[in-house]
Amino acid sequence: MEVCVAEAMNNCVIHSYKRRPGNTVELSATKINSELVFEVSDWGTQMDPAELDRRRAQLLDNGCKELNELQEGGRGLSIIQFFMDAVEYESLENKNRLTMTKRVSDSVGAVK
Repeated sequence: MEVCVAEAMNNCVIHSYKRRPGNTVELSATKINSELVFEVSDWGTQMDPAELDRRRAQLLDNGCKELNELQEGGRGLSIIQFFMDAVEYESLENKNRLTMTKRVSDSVGAVK
């Protein structure tokens, strides 16, 4: 999960903000019943919403079962899709938000 959150935040810096310094990336993490929900937001360039579907299809079409089977370069979204149970993207009122959900045991403590 940590790698997925780091990949999402890196994507904000690299793709949304084009590596320009001084921009904000917002992270929230919540535990809802047996799910950990991470939201990574930025106010930069919007991602093509269809990109998530393309990455999901790429994983399914290739039948990837191991990380080393993922295509080299631009693997951040594929890694996120591979590990998380649900991934959603939206852009509303200049705010881009990637929501990643992972089902966990009920014994996992609250996220702070």
